[in-house]
Amino acid sequence: MFYLSIIFALFTLASLFYLILSLYLTFRFAQERTQTDKIESETYLSFSQIKPVHNLHDKNIQDCINTFSQQDYKGRQELIVAVDGKDSLPNDWSEVAQQFGVEPRLSSCAVEGENRKIAVCIPAAELAKGDVLLISDSDMCASKQFLQRLNVALSEEEVGLATCLYTVKNMHTCGAVFEGLFINDFCASVLVARLVEGIHFALGAVMAVKREVLEEIGGLKAIKDYLADDYQLGFRTSQIGRKVVLATEVVEDTVDKLTFSQFFSHQLRWMRTSRLSRPGGFFSFFITQGTFWSLGACLLSGLSLWSLYLLNIWLILRIFTAGYIWSTLAEKQSLMKYAFLAPLKDLLYIVLWAMALFGDKVEWGGVYYKFKSDGTMIRC
Repeated sequence: MFYLSIIFALFTLASLFYLILSLYLTFRFAQERTQTDKIESETYLSFSQIKPVHNLHDKNIQDCINTFSQQDYKGRQELIVAVDGKDSLPNDWSEVAQQFGVEPRLSSCAVEGENRKIAVCIPAAELAKGDVLLISDSDMCASKQFLQRLNVALSEEEVGLATCLYTVKNMHTCGAVFEGLFINDFCASVLVARLVEGIHFALGAVMAVKREVLEEIGGLKAIKDYLADDYQLGFRTSQIGRKVVLATEVVEDTVDKLTFSQFFSHQLRWMRTSRLSRPGGFFSFFITQGTFWSLGACLLSGLSLWSLYLLNIWLILRIFTAGYIWSTLAEKQSLMKYAFLAPLKDLLYIVLWAMALFGDKVEWGGVYYKFKSDGTMIRC
């Protein structure tokens, strides 16, 4: 047991190093954001923003879309709201649309494809006229600098796709708080991945791909049946020799009323998706779970004094890191108060991680899918 406790202690030390690295990289990212906002662009790409929407009747969704239309950007932009032709439209949609900064065009066609988000964007992409096709989730909100920050990220010719981190700023339920903690840790892992191996995937919250790159990889039709559309789009961009970069914008995920069961189901789907698309990252991230390793070291060593010291050091740094990263990415210091829940989130992560090891089914938008070994999915 003693030697096993030493192994757990060594993994705890590795996790501590990961936390310190995450702190440093978050600090550097905040500096990047400040520097980006000082850059005066010489050229302005034209953006075609595509918003795949399931429920246009939702006032919160309308408000989220409006933030993407209210942009301080000198270049050309258009906004296309993409819906399935089977979905009904609000009676006052024309009045709602006129209130946006950029009045959106509507793409309403019957769609084909298991990945409904991507399938509904295919006809919208055919309407798009911009240099860059930008797909963002309907429940995200953006700052007025959103397009400008993406323009800077895409300014180099070798860059083919830009993506964004995301965060949670407002929470009214337990599920929303834990969703914020999970997203927070995921964003930290993306920053570490960027340093260690570079980014070869996109984040589904925001995917901005240059038109010629999308055409070269086969368009959106090539990924319409994949579970991890964001991974596929970024990976295929990297495969043709174009860079995937992280813009300095951090969009807000509006999950303020998410129930705990919805949070749990969403995270299980995300982890099974991660296991399928990036198995190396899925398994290696477990190594960073210092709460598990430090608690294990305590139990295996019979609550020895050194293991208790190690546990306390871990918990203090873990709570501080969670609060610092979240408040920095969201630019909202009041989020520090949720950091004390980070160790509990870690224990939930272990449960979800273990569940994600098994099973080939996920729930998405009230529909159950079974995914295949090649990453595609079919309805159950």
